[in-house]
Amino acid sequence: MLAAWLDRTPGSVLDVGGRNGELMGAFIRRGYQVNVLDMEAGEPVFPSIRKIRLPFLRWDGGRYDLITMLHVLEHTSTPSRFLCHAHSLLKEQGLLYVEVPSELLTPLLFRRVGDYRHIGYFSRQTLRRYIEGAGFECLSCRLCLGFVGSRLPVVRAIGRKVTAARAEKSLHMGSRGKVIGTVAEAFHPMPVLVRLMNRLGF
Repeated sequence: MLAAWLDRTPGSVLDVGGRNGELMGAFIRRGYQVNVLDMEAGEPVFPSIRKIRLPFLRWDGGRYDLITMLHVLEHTSTPSRFLCHAHSLLKEQGLLYVEVPSELLTPLLFRRVGDYRHIGYFSRQTLRRYIEGAGFECLSCRLCLGFVGSRLPVVRAIGRKVTAARAEKSLHMGSRGKVIGTVAEAFHPMPVLVRLMNRLGF
């Protein structure tokens, strides 16, 4: 999903909450300079990875071509601050890749939380709005099956850093439609079918 948007010339990546860089192998092999920011102990799985042990909002040590946030935003009460800080750390036209679980159905219908560690719940529409509100052009936002546990429905989005004027225009377009889309997505068949398959042991 991300490969189509990457420049051919390898750049720099900041993997936010990436533990020890387990998912950065593809970037290492393509020659990217990889930094992993995570408070968790442990050494990087690739010797070329630089491990940064600081809270993300306190890090201001570089400018990157790409920032990845895989299953990070659902753990914070301030997704807007995280995305705005990512915007400040990216080079012009830099890319942001975000993945969050699709759990909107759980609190709306079943009146309970999914994973007790998750603070926020996202649909494609709400994630897109957060990304655009932080100053990105949302290039793609899709519901699909996650690669971290193949039975997990996730929302994956790619944003590109744009000028403030373009971001403001994007933020105010189609607000009513996004609200309707968010409600409709609560009943999207994919999360329902995946949870049914999990229950039946497939």
